[in-house]
Amino acid sequence: MLFTFLLFTFSFLNLDSQEEYPVTWHIKAENTGNRTFQVRFEAYIDKGWVIYGMESSSDGPVSTTFSFDILNNIRLEGSTKEITKAEVKYEPLFDAEVLKFSKKAIFSQKVTQLGSSRVVKGNINYMACDGTKCLPPTDVPFVALLK
Repeated sequence: MLFTFLLFTFSFLNLDSQEEYPVTWHIKAENTGNRTFQVRFEAYIDKGWVIYGMESSSDGPVSTTFSFDILNNIRLEGSTKEITKAEVKYEPLFDAEVLKFSKKAIFSQKVTQLGSSRVVKGNINYMACDGTKCLPPTDVPFVALLK
């Protein structure tokens, strides 16, 4: 009987402690020739959730940003771009018009390989909201292999 009570109690504790991860990231590098690559960042966003564009007003949500570790023999070409067009919509949580993505968002960064290094590393920072709440800004480390 005690075992059943403890199992029942811990199952509820476990449910309460589970974190929400409504966004899954897939990162890959596409060889475009002449030692250049497009590093693609694909965000798959659960139904009912959104993430925000790379540009945001100060009174709005946290923008999606990409930071890159010091790149030995890798050169970033320009800045990271939004490939998927963000929707401009009113967001009641912030009482502001915002740029946001639902379902899927694709970003891209062009890099040039200058030496033997075949790895691009960094972090993605983003915030996800579902219309009633927002999760704290999240950092996702990434590694892209240049092949």
